[in-house]
Amino acid sequence: MQICSPEAYERINTWYMNRRGIDTRYALKVDTIYEQTGHRNYLSIWLERFIIKWVNEHTDQTTWTAEKVENKGRLIHSRYTGGKMDGKIASSQWVKNHNITSGEPDLMCKSPTKGVMYFEIKIGSDRLSKAQKKFIAQGWKVYVVRTVDEFLYFWDKLNA
Repeated sequence: MQICSPEAYERINTWYMNRRGIDTRYALKVDTIYEQTGHRNYLSIWLERFIIKWVNEHTDQTTWTAEKVENKGRLIHSRYTGGKMDGKIASSQWVKNHNITSGEPDLMCKSPTKGVMYFEIKIGSDRLSKAQKKFIAQGWKVYVVRTVDEFLYFWDKLNA
């Protein structure tokens, strides 16, 4: 699964290096990008963290701030093999957080002048759940993002 084109990589790498005060001559070349991974959860978490950093680093220019919506509940490992806590996990289950709205997207962005919008992160062939579709149908502004390129497109459109 590829979540970043070479063009988007160049843009975010330049931003990152300028932010850190690093000379762009030392930037990683585009052909060194590790674009493929089979772990969908890793890519989702990486994309969420990138979006939060990007939005919050641009707050002084755009007034947007971003935060993770704590809507996942928690993962409980219910059994371990061999009866040892340090053994392999035999089964796990999610316990719902009862303080959340069902279907609420992953990230919330707020602006004192532009209101609230959400980003829902989907990787690969992931689809919106019925609860998420219902949340969107209630009139909330939700952008479904699968790649860095899509996020940058929405970001540029919002701040044009």
